[in-house]
Amino acid sequence: IEEARGALRQNLTPDLSSAAGTDAELARAAKGASLEGTELWKIASNERLALETQRSLARSPVALPLLQQEAARLDTSEDFVRRLARTVDAEGALLDTASPALAALRRDLRAQAEGVRSRIESILRSSEYAPFLQDDFFTLRENRYVIPLKTGAQAQIEGIVHDTSNTGATVFLEPKE
Repeated sequence: IEEARGALRQNLTPDLSSAAGTDAELARAAKGASLEGTELWKIASNERLALETQRSLARSPVALPLLQQEAARLDTSEDFVRRLARTVDAEGALLDTASPALAALRRDLRAQAEGVRSRIESILRSSEYAPFLQDDFFTLRENRYVIPLKTGAQAQIEGIVHDTSNTGATVFLEPKE
């Protein structure tokens, strides 16, 4: 305890107040359960903190033999921290860098979404659709790109109506194309 007090007085270790309890997550993982991204991030953050503590104590200008011995016993892995940092972010979201296949799939998805947005924008600029449009924007309904049409105009354009405005003056149609 005296060594720990001395280390804290001299700011020799990182701030440990951000350490989070991960016993439940580690116990579930040990049983083969899958963990959520936020749980993985919490574990990685503790692992990163443990690595920083080991390094700080190892290069301490003050002799702290008991703390250094305990820190050396910590089972830490820089590779584990690096891999998790490439896999999930602080909010637990899966990153494109998690795997080359995921990065490629997300790139393809973004390209396809851009193609769909480009096509729907061209529909909005089209003189063929102009008389039926309620407005010159597109939006998403049920995760589909839709254009706002004047009620009754949906019969003029092939597609699926996904929603109607509160006033009933507008229908939101996903063009067939």
